[in-house]
Amino acid sequence: MPSSTAGSSAWSGQAGASKLPKPAVDVGYDVAYSKRADKDLDSLPSGAGDDLRRTLESYAADPLRFRCDVKKMRAFKKRLRIRRGNYRVIFDVNDKDRLFEVKAADDRKDIY
Repeated sequence: MPSSTAGSSAWSGQAGASKLPKPAVDVGYDVAYSKRADKDLDSLPSGAGDDLRRTLESYAADPLRFRCDVKKMRAFKKRLRIRRGNYRVIFDVNDKDRLFEVKAADDRKDIY
């Protein structure tokens, strides 16, 4: 049976560091907030709006690598939602312009 040493593990290095190679092309999207979405995010309690903005911006920077709870909405062709705790952000994807168009953000009991 082989012995295990600290440096020989396949998981050595930074905890949580991704082993995936960087993409050869820019895969990021820009984020545009509607007036309603800005108002919704600013009105959320205790920094939840800032947390949702950071999550969305991170996902937009590299949607293939960043892991968060993103799901396609059934009734819309290019509309997605991001879940963060009890809050949701609804946004459209414009692949041609590489843009996420944020439509709304609110508590999950009120957003749908």
